[in-house]
Amino acid sequence: NYEARVKRLESKLSQIDMPEAEKEVALQQVTDFMKAHWTDQIRFLTFAENEKFLSSAANMAKSGDIGYSRLMEVLASQMPTAMITGPLKNEYLVSEKLTRV
Repeated sequence: NYEARVKRLESKLSQIDMPEAEKEVALQQVTDFMKAHWTDQIRFLTFAENEKFLSSAANMAKSGDIGYSRLMEVLASQMPTAMITGPLKNEYLVSEKLTRV
């Protein structure tokens, strides 16, 4: 879920040697991006795919090269090989509704 992914991002950023203020800015940039792309893409990333995305975001923060367009490049590069797509994405949505009954 979204909150768990934010906690994973916070954990990754906490391991970086950089000022706390910069970590907070990076956290805000990435969480804003994740919110913007949650419904159609990010929520369907597997744990491994999400870890790859968050690691890339943390590395961008560390190098000072983080921003919407860079995050979009990373996400776009992952989508062709994403595991939960097509019919599997539809099954995921159905099972998600069933678990909330």
